[in-house]
Amino acid sequence: MLSLAAAANAQDWDEWYGERREPLPPPVAEPSYAKPSVSVRGSIGITQDPETFLLGIAFPIELNDNLAFTPLVEASFDDGRTIVAPTANLEYSFDVGDSRLRPFVSTGVGFAYIREDRPGGDTDDVGFLIAPGVGLEYELSPNLQIGTNVRFNVLPSDVADQSFYLSWHFATLRVRF
Repeated sequence: MLSLAAAANAQDWDEWYGERREPLPPPVAEPSYAKPSVSVRGSIGITQDPETFLLGIAFPIELNDNLAFTPLVEASFDDGRTIVAPTANLEYSFDVGDSRLRPFVSTGVGFAYIREDRPGGDTDDVGFLIAPGVGLEYELSPNLQIGTNVRFNVLPSDVADQSFYLSWHFATLRVRF
């Protein structure tokens, strides 16, 4: 009974305004890329010297489903050497079907500050840094990931007598906002 009354009211409305109702067009599909989102990724690890303690903090800004701009600061410490390296990176993540695993490759540029404590005087030096890398993240939830990554830090001109060092962030935790 109510449906007949609703249909009659709709017909009256159409007659009153002299219009005929057409079905709405189908919705326009949203683009496949995600809206930019920001997250923070903290990490601990080592460099090529297993006695070195490495800390990292990154702020991935997702530009689309697979590409992120990621500012990163790494700091490594041991008894005789300190390295601080801020870099600007691009990360490309690969889709692995319905899997929660997301492998990625990255490349970045920045600077490395290296301080070495030596008998007879300390050495401080700063130089340009190129930092390609690879990694893997596992999604625990849409806003929480764990992972690991390795960065191959190349110093084109020797910095404190060093032209290369490896950074292995063996444990990362990423939180999306």
